[in-house]
Amino acid sequence: MNWYNESLQVFNLLNQTIYFKTFRKTILMLSISQEILEFVATRSHREREKYFEYHSVPRKDEYQLHHIYPISYATSRKDLELIDNHKNLIYISNKIHSKIPKNDTFIKIEWSQNRLLLVDPVSKERIDISDDCLLNKNKIPEIVEYNRNLIEKIQ
Repeated sequence: MNWYNESLQVFNLLNQTIYFKTFRKTILMLSISQEILEFVATRSHREREKYFEYHSVPRKDEYQLHHIYPISYATSRKDLELIDNHKNLIYISNKIHSKIPKNDTFIKIEWSQNRLLLVDPVSKERIDISDDCLLNKNKIPEIVEYNRNLIEKIQ
């Protein structure tokens, strides 16, 4: 971790100049690149509506939409368009949603042995959401593929 700490120190020093700015401590950019600093990730009501059309599921009070790949990872409008997409949403019960850690590490979705799982790719920890989500099961391969592509494009 020493190289990481040294990198953060260098980024911090560069941030003190007028030429560079840092974002979330680990992204270094020219100060001219204001878009990322002014960017605020907001959820699209349109994509939310698309989810219900796409899956043909009813709305229920005890369920909520969850971004599989977290919206907080968006650092630009382009990222936001990819992340805030109906194929990156899952309608899960409040009970299971409360079990998802708030550290935004469960960014991957897998379909394995007829079970739908949210996965932390680093720790490999899994949360089974199969019985606690509302979706069209025929759309699962498409959602898993979208998630795989999203992870590759953004990371």
